[in-house]
Parts: sequence; structure tokens; C-alpha cells
Amino acid sequence: AELLALFYGLRLASRLRYGDVICIPDSTYALSLVQQPVDVRHRYASIIASVQELLRNTWNVVLKHSLREGNLCADFLTRMGSNSGSAFLELDSPPVDLYQHLLADAMGVQFFRV
Repeated sequence: AELLALFYGLRLASRLRYGDVICIPDSTYALSLVQQPVDVRHRYASIIASVQELLRNTWNVVLKHSLREGNLCADFLTRMGSNSGSAFLELDSPPVDLYQHLLADAMGVQFFRV
């Protein structure tokens, strides 16, 4: 799921011609897979290679890890997407239930792991 999120997110950003992109996944494993040479025997080698190809575009992409608690909007959208039954779900505006998380992000609310 994390690799597909990276792929579809980067593909969308590329299609929209964004010049600067920051991806903040909560999976250190997914990050390590796309930041090192692809093992062609890996189960998801084709997805990893596709992400790496997108990263080579002429743009600035920063990959940063975040704990799941630090990215409530992404966590919400991930759950929403996994329940949709679609491989990719593109939204024109945020779902109403996401507004509280967007507000918390805008206010800089921090959530701590226990």
C-alpha cells in the first residue's frame, strides 16, 4: 500500500507538473526500497522501479519519514482509499471528515506516541 501510494502520488504530481514535492510516508521500509537499487526478485520490483523512474524526473522530490501519528491526513486518506475498492482515488476536494485533521495540521498540533 505504501509503495502504491508513493507511485500514484508521484505520478499525479508529475502529471500536474509540480516542480517541488515533499513525500512523507510513514513506512521506513518503503522508503528504503525506493532509495536503493531494485532487487529484481523482490515481489514488488516493478512498482519500486516505477517509483524510482518518477523520482528521476526533472523536479525536486524530498522523501522524509514520519511516524503514522504525525500524518493523520495521510492515514485518514489511506483508510478511505483502502475501503473504496479502487486502486487509485482522486478527489476534487477534501472529504468533510478530513477537515478536522487538516485544521490540526494547519495549527501545528503535535501528537505524541505512547
